[in-house]
Amino acid sequence: MEFLGKGLAIEDYYWPREDYLRVMKNAGLELLEIHEPLGVKEDGVDWKDEIIVPPVSLYITVKR
Repeated sequence: MEFLGKGLAIEDYYWPREDYLRVMKNAGLELLEIHEPLGVKEDGVDWKDEIIVPPVSLYITVKR
């Protein structure tokens, strides 16, 4: 995405869960939890896909 006239560009990448898990394993990290929050109608936000597809994923890991 490029913000015209602002000199700002943002690149967004999609990595499947399997890619994250592989990279974490290769780094010696043990996965403890995955949090994938969804928007809910009670939030009062005009959510689109965020009610069925989480906009973020949080991976909780530990290195043992």
